[in-house]
Amino acid sequence: MKSERVQKLCGKMKEYGVDQVIVTSKANVFYFSGAYMDPMRRLLALIINADGSAIYYVNRLFHVDPSVKADLVLWDDTQDPTQLMGKAIKEGGTVVVDQDWQARFLLGLMTAQPNARYVNMPKLVDDLRMIKDEEELDILTTSSLINDKVLAEIFENINGDISELELSRMRYELFAKYGADAYGTNVIFSYGAHCAEAHHVSDDTRLTPGDCIMFDLGAPYGHYCSDQTRTVFYKEVSPEMKKIYHIVLEAHLQASAAIRPGVACSEIDRIARNIITNEGYGSYFTHRTGHGIGLDSHEFPDISLSCSEPLQKGMVFSVEPGIYLPQKGGVRIENLFAVTDDGAVSLNHLPRELKVIG
Repeated sequence: MKSERVQKLCGKMKEYGVDQVIVTSKANVFYFSGAYMDPMRRLLALIINADGSAIYYVNRLFHVDPSVKADLVLWDDTQDPTQLMGKAIKEGGTVVVDQDWQARFLLGLMTAQPNARYVNMPKLVDDLRMIKDEEELDILTTSSLINDKVLAEIFENINGDISELELSRMRYELFAKYGADAYGTNVIFSYGAHCAEAHHVSDDTRLTPGDCIMFDLGAPYGHYCSDQTRTVFYKEVSPEMKKIYHIVLEAHLQASAAIRPGVACSEIDRIARNIITNEGYGSYFTHRTGHGIGLDSHEFPDISLSCSEPLQKGMVFSVEPGIYLPQKGGVRIENLFAVTDDGAVSLNHLPRELKVIG
């Protein structure tokens, strides 16, 4: 168990009058236990009590890491694990439930122990996970370095004969080559007008001169995610696309330069958004400026106008402004940044200047 993290959680539980926390997502279980497991739709849960004791529920099919210092409850497919969990829930207690837990399990637990107050309080865990310790920062730095290497090698393979889908599939071998845990999911490889779709799904489209090419990709290393976006151009770049590239780059650079402890997340978004809006493209910047990252590819904090959370040392998040012009194309530039004592460091090191390939 990660005892320091558990103790910090217990401090927050006492502050908010919480008796128990039920942790169920793969990321949250790993964060507190130090053991990663994919339960394959079966129930996996860690009940953490306010005194720091814990109960670990896992199906007998799976190996249990001996480093998990918790009372172990094994169950098999002939049993209802929520009935077993119900025996450990404090009657009349306040129980925080992981926000990602499946309803079928929560409803089963509420039937097994109806005399408890089940609440959703995601910030109880989010506030801990959003501040990375030195070990986490080291892993995230390595994860981002792998992403840099993969993207640099993908650049070298761009040509007019390769489709979006074919280029996207290159990441399988490359992420394995450089030591990532997996090949990355939810990646975006788009050409030309498809770059106006912020979350385009790659297809058989091939390049023509003047196309923009957008890459948004990442993969986990040590269970911690990477994420990076670059936009480049094939053979040539039109005056309009060159203009919006430099606007997005300026928004990215100025927003990232403002990162330091105490600055509100909303202020980072506002800086990037104002630059793009003042150039007449505000309506074409259609998403938040960034998101936290760690064990999940998108986690707290949000770098958006609606998030007033002050930045703190140890936060890691993306800065990724963009402009998307329907039927023409788009530009997005993204790096990950870690907040330091008096500013921030970029975890990505690929050049961000305008690049024409081919």
